[in-house]
Amino acid sequence: MNPVVSITHIEIEALPYSGSALIVSLENVGHQPVGPGSLLAKRISKDGSVQAAELLCPIGLAPGEKTRLRQLLGGSVKEMDFIGYDPWDGAPSVPVLGLLSWWASPWSLAAA
Repeated sequence: MNPVVSITHIEIEALPYSGSALIVSLENVGHQPVGPGSLLAKRISKDGSVQAAELLCPIGLAPGEKTRLRQLLGGSVKEMDFIGYDPWDGAPSVPVLGLLSWWASPWSLAAA
């Protein structure tokens, strides 16, 4: 089985003066190690603009290992869609399973 990572938890934490922080729990659910790399995402802001986002994972993950990735985001986030995981060693992109999207609920958008 090829390397596979799974997103088990996604959270956006509002920060008082610097936008927000994206926190993602990542687990290697495959049978092969996954090297250090980047979790790639598409970020949609509340104003409708779309930007690429990259969460750095500076450690490798053995099968069954978990880690939490944290990335500061400027501005307000309406939605995050996770695309894939790119190892830094040039290995092929690793498929991502689990929670592939996060979006702000309508009631939280109305309160903002």
